[in-house]
Amino acid sequence: MDEVWRRDIPQWHDLLGAQWGELPKLRVARGVEGRVASRAADIEESASLMLNLPPGWTFAPPEESGTLELFVVGGSLVAQGQRLEVGGFVAIPGGCAGAHITAPHGAQVLAFWNQFPIGSCYPDGNVYVHDTRQERWTLVEMENIPHGTFFKPLRTPFMGGDGFGGPHSGNLTLIATLPSFHTCDSENHDDVWEEIIGLGGDMCFALRGSGGPGLVVSNPARYDHGPYGTQRGHYAVMHALEPIRVNFSHRDGYGEAMEHYHATEPLFGDPHWVHDWDQHTACRKHR
Repeated sequence: MDEVWRRDIPQWHDLLGAQWGELPKLRVARGVEGRVASRAADIEESASLMLNLPPGWTFAPPEESGTLELFVVGGSLVAQGQRLEVGGFVAIPGGCAGAHITAPHGAQVLAFWNQFPIGSCYPDGNVYVHDTRQERWTLVEMENIPHGTFFKPLRTPFMGGDGFGGPHSGNLTLIATLPSFHTCDSENHDDVWEEIIGLGGDMCFALRGSGGPGLVVSNPARYDHGPYGTQRGHYAVMHALEPIRVNFSHRDGYGEAMEHYHATEPLFGDPHWVHDWDQHTACRKHR
């Protein structure tokens, strides 16, 4: 568990089960308790975190500015005078002046801190404030992905087609998947690391396991992962530092494993859990 933060190896861990702790090496989180989903070897270069912002917290830009993106998962923020409750999103791009972000009553946020080239995302250089609840879901239309997955982009600019995000800034996207969905193929991404942080529902990955809210799945470049499926539906944040291109390959029998998961996973299951593949009795014959 000591190296669950690493991005160069596959990860499968429980963010909500981690202890809160101070992050003294990350100046943007000074005085705030957090949990680390993943990070670069130098946490100041790039980090994905859950932060517990105390009442009265005020954003103080670090001396060496990067891009900070906050997605509210509990409580509320006030960003540039606009109240953001659960589902709210605010981004402070590198080099931005005049950001005023507070948590008068406290908040819990997913925080993404990256040293992007200035202008590669949020090109106008201003604070970006967005209430995702007011946005319509868009259907994911990709070869080898069955109907049932939808997205809302967070990081801008957004590129359509089979890629997400800008040429340098990659992908930060909300993903929602309908109940009883599953794929039949595995996938990998050329030269692109990605992570998925579960917000709600459940997800099962062949050879990995199953989990609910707080499940962190991290896939390094060229790592085959999947097929995957959900029983009750799944809601997550997907994150990558470069545009994602997907390569598919078939794994005999693992579509059947996903069907077995649908047939045996109780609808009224635990609201929060992370199981390894070997703990999943429904999938033990598929290894």
